[in-house]
Amino acid sequence: MNKKNLLSGGALLLFCFFSWVQSLKIKVAQGAGVSGISSRAMPQALIIAIAALSVLLIAREVIAAPAESRRIPSFSVEKALGACVTFFKDNYEVLISFGLLALFIILLKSLGFIAAATVFLMSEMFILTPIGKGKYVKMALLSIFCAFFIYFLFVRLLNVYLPAGLAGNLFIG
Repeated sequence: MNKKNLLSGGALLLFCFFSWVQSLKIKVAQGAGVSGISSRAMPQALIIAIAALSVLLIAREVIAAPAESRRIPSFSVEKALGACVTFFKDNYEVLISFGLLALFIILLKSLGFIAAATVFLMSEMFILTPIGKGKYVKMALLSIFCAFFIYFLFVRLLNVYLPAGLAGNLFIG
């Protein structure tokens, strides 16, 4: 049984649970027409899809495992701590990405979408690029361009509200 897949599936299920609870706080927009789909529909659909894939990942590992490895191993704190340390060492990029996503959500309201997205994208590129291989000026310019492009696309073309912040009010209007 691949413990990495089991831990990843479990972590994603936990993430889905918290995301679902947060999605219930999304205000339902009152549009001009009548529709059975609210502003919660897309986030909740994605959460359901991620949860289903997580369950499939866990089920695949449990079903594919030989019968002797399905038994519950003896538990010790040392083994658990060692497994956690190994997991964090092997997956630090993923864990940092979740932290950056949480930071993006926190900064979104105060800084606005453009600034928060720029910080998020630059940080992700920095974390995921091998040390010494990054072209940091290009990454910064690409992050700024993408943040403005996504803001313009959603706000102007799709009429979706995104917090503008100072940068959005100055440049996009």
